[in-house]
Amino acid sequence: MLKFTTIIFDLSEVYLQWLKWTEFKLASILFISPEIINKKFFTKKLSLLFNWKISEDQYLVDLVQNNNWNISICELKNLIRNNFIEISWTKEIIEKLKHKWYKLWILSVHAKEWIEYCNNKYNYHWIFDYIVYSFDIWVSKPDKKSFLHILDLTQEDPKNILYIDDNIENVNTSINLWMKWILFTNSYQLENILKQKKIL
Repeated sequence: MLKFTTIIFDLSEVYLQWLKWTEFKLASILFISPEIINKKFFTKKLSLLFNWKISEDQYLVDLVQNNNWNISICELKNLIRNNFIEISWTKEIIEKLKHKWYKLWILSVHAKEWIEYCNNKYNYHWIFDYIVYSFDIWVSKPDKKSFLHILDLTQEDPKNILYIDDNIENVNTSINLWMKWILFTNSYQLENILKQKKIL
């Protein structure tokens, strides 16, 4: 049986809801289809935001002005922040894992301003032993460098690491580095797999 020592969690759509569903709230304000809005979020500027090369304000101003959206930056900020909610039951799973003395990590692609807001609201950082965000290291998943960075910090054999993410591209990078993995779909699926693997 495999002996895991370290479990690395993605944050967005695993522990915290991120931009998912924001497009539907915006659609009712802007009278634009959610599909079009969703595509507008994912620009090169978003990558710059994640890697702390531009601020949230710079990203949002560019988003609003380039798309002629009839919404204030303040209103858009609040709408995005209100969308950051804890995903049901994931926190409870992580707390159970903590009581079993696994080393728990976050490896997340996110914006500094959004994380400051989320941790102030939900106070989740204390649950984890180590936390690595894209804005800390200026590298974003699925880039192999972000995984190599965390492997260097853990000093663990990759075969003893379990990586959990909802994004298949990120999971594929972890597989290429010999980590074990779970492709997250929901917290109940995650709990079942962890029990099957005798981790919980």
